[in-house]
Amino acid sequence: MKKEFLPYYISRAILSGALAIVIFGMSWQAIPLSIFFFSLFWLYLHSGWFKIDLTHPFFPLRRDQRAQLVQRKALIAALVVGVLTFIGQTFLSDLLPLPLLSVNLAIPLAIVVYFIMQFVLLSRA
Repeated sequence: MKKEFLPYYISRAILSGALAIVIFGMSWQAIPLSIFFFSLFWLYLHSGWFKIDLTHPFFPLRRDQRAQLVQRKALIAALVVGVLTFIGQTFLSDLLPLPLLSVNLAIPLAIVVYFIMQFVLLSRA
């Protein structure tokens, strides 16, 4: 662990814990989720996918041109999946007599698709 990354590690540990508590509340499930989130922050810092600018200790990651193109492709894929999911579930809820609570699934699914696409595209180096 490099000393110059300590502010980044501390801020991301706090952020990971806060996100996990928001999702699971004060339960044991928040601990593994927090560790998972922190490991993703650690992976992004040490993967070599982004440039590191140590003049900003809390936000040292900078995107180069390749990372920006990957971000755009992942965002387009997430937007398409989110819109198609929302439209498809809206039509399904009209056709089926059962109320579908999964219409609210479009945004979380789009977020998951964004991060998976970004991870896959960045790992192709």
